[in-house]
Amino acid sequence: MKICHITIKNFRSLEFFDEEVGKHNIIVGKNNTGKSNLLWAIYYFYYPKNLTVEDFLKRQNVDDEKDEKLQIELTFDSLTINEENNNRKYFSDGIIKIMLKAWIDDDGKLNYEHHGYIKSQIPIYTKDIDEGLKSLLENSKPKRTDFDGYDDLKQIMEDIVPEGRIVKENMIEIKEKYFSYHPEIEKEIVELLSPEKYHGFIKTNDPKTIGECYFIPAIKDPTEDLQTAKANSPVNQMIRSILHDIETEDTKENFREIQEQVKKERQNNMDILKEKFNKELELFSTSVDIRLLDVEISTAFPLNIDILYNDGVPTPLDNKGTGLQRYVLFKFLKIKNELNLGQDTSYILLFEEPEAHLHPQFQREIARILKSLSEHINYQTFITSHSPQFIDLLNLDYVFIFNKEKECTKSNKCELHLADIREEIKTLLLFDPNVKEIFFSEKIVLLEGPSEETISNILIQEGKLNVSNVSIINAKSKFNIPRFLKVFNSLRIPYTVLIDEDPYFVPIYNNTNPSRIKGKREAYNKTLEIAGLIDDSLGKIVVISPDFDEFLGVSKNQMKKFGKPTAVYEKFKELKKSNDDTVTDIEGLFNTLVNPEMLNFKISNPDGSEWKYQDEKLVTTPQARYEDFKEAVNQKIKLYNEIHSNLSTIEIEELKQMFNKKKKIEKKKESVRDKTTGPMNNWLK
Repeated sequence: MKICHITIKNFRSLEFFDEEVGKHNIIVGKNNTGKSNLLWAIYYFYYPKNLTVEDFLKRQNVDDEKDEKLQIELTFDSLTINEENNNRKYFSDGIIKIMLKAWIDDDGKLNYEHHGYIKSQIPIYTKDIDEGLKSLLENSKPKRTDFDGYDDLKQIMEDIVPEGRIVKENMIEIKEKYFSYHPEIEKEIVELLSPEKYHGFIKTNDPKTIGECYFIPAIKDPTEDLQTAKANSPVNQMIRSILHDIETEDTKENFREIQEQVKKERQNNMDILKEKFNKELELFSTSVDIRLLDVEISTAFPLNIDILYNDGVPTPLDNKGTGLQRYVLFKFLKIKNELNLGQDTSYILLFEEPEAHLHPQFQREIARILKSLSEHINYQTFITSHSPQFIDLLNLDYVFIFNKEKECTKSNKCELHLADIREEIKTLLLFDPNVKEIFFSEKIVLLEGPSEETISNILIQEGKLNVSNVSIINAKSKFNIPRFLKVFNSLRIPYTVLIDEDPYFVPIYNNTNPSRIKGKREAYNKTLEIAGLIDDSLGKIVVISPDFDEFLGVSKNQMKKFGKPTAVYEKFKELKKSNDDTVTDIEGLFNTLVNPEMLNFKISNPDGSEWKYQDEKLVTTPQARYEDFKEAVNQKIKLYNEIHSNLSTIEIEELKQMFNKKKKIEKKKESVRDKTTGPMNNWLK
């Protein structure tokens, strides 16, 4: 069984949490936002005896919290056959729903109960129904005389309860039979909380009924979790479950024989004890019977093992580093999964900051182990983390970002359907694996490319830009930015975007090359698309015209010669050396990006004024002239000549054959234009 929905009320900082969950759930957020409280709520659902009055939501300006009820409601699906059979009363439509409710009584004592939800048929009575009959049908414990005057109902009652009191179960059966005789009474199926207590999570504690729940906290000494001598340690529970079914039938039979022999040897003393005991009780006219009960092998022979780690000298685990201790713990989980693939038991695994004390390389390995565990049908994982290693950008459906509003925890869940952009996200990860940092950011500055990133790095290194609460992400291209914005908007992460305007019209752009104009038009339209994706409550854009490189004064020749990042670095260094005002403008621009509250408009120019888009119908694009065409041809001829001087005789012959083949094809087509003439063929000749 796996949890598919969680509803929590008044537990610690969780005033109200109501979310669907999946097989692998990641909870992120700043410290003290209540992430771990979600894990503790699930754990206490399984083990409510650990609840205390301190676990109730504490509100300011509330003196008496006794009326406040704590509720933890879990809905389970994917039940095993055993779990389904053991919860038959509550199983409906593939799920069971159980609520733990706790309250503080007048004496200040904490009370708790589990109750399951059941499906019940509620009759929809017509307006002309006899009110006495309706009242009788709604009475759970009527008297026999109450049926007088309702002959058909009375007959049903006498068939089911020939004599004696009518109890609640009898009345349910009476109503079902009566309704079967009266199909004109419509019924509505409703979900009701059963008044009877559900004991699956308290008395039986049977893994075949409710599964097992492990909680590995972050701040506790991991040695405690690994102490195999402690029955409650997670590793002890894992080893017990691994070794539970190892006994063979021969071993079990031998144990039964030994147990019978021991019982026979004890029987004589037990008979003497019983005789003396009963003699003492004669005054009360009563007696006792003392019986020897059978025990299981696991009870008679509890696991008592010790683990020594041998790296030259056998050493107890608690003498090793904390990182190794936690690493060993996760390896136990991996082994347990491998050994129990066919086991009919469900496991809910709760991990608080599994990255704690671990080297980044081990963090990545642990993240893979936990993800692989959740892929197994019997496992489900809930993880709180401050590490990007545990974020899977391709599976964001169950990533929760926690934050605090006043004294209560608020949750934002990614509601973005990623199927359409999954491949694009894979590409982004190839360029920048650290993009996962966005899930741990208070706010984000999204930059278009390497030029902007280079300047931001320089300003950070020089102490001119405070990014203590900001993540700066390079989108690698303007065309990637919409993908980022969809994720930011879904997760409610505040952001600022810096992009180039890329105008394609005069007088700003004068290149007459049609393909260049087409490319610029696409880039400009992408700017408009990005502007349309901005959530007014989260984001703002700064648009630089025509682009950041020209704003900085970097020439095309410099970028070709040094590469863009180096050219930008050298240019900025040159501007600083000459005390150019552009340096001040750049510093002001980036400080505005990390402090977007300084911007008054959704889309701004670098100076803070509002940016206005240009209507395509009102702009003029550069027009190609004959001189431009002639210059382009001359440039091609110049290029061909440069190539020709470096070609071998064999390469020239190969090119001639290629063009001769083209001539034959053109002749077959009876082209009206002579394809054998022109700068290319003249050059070849």
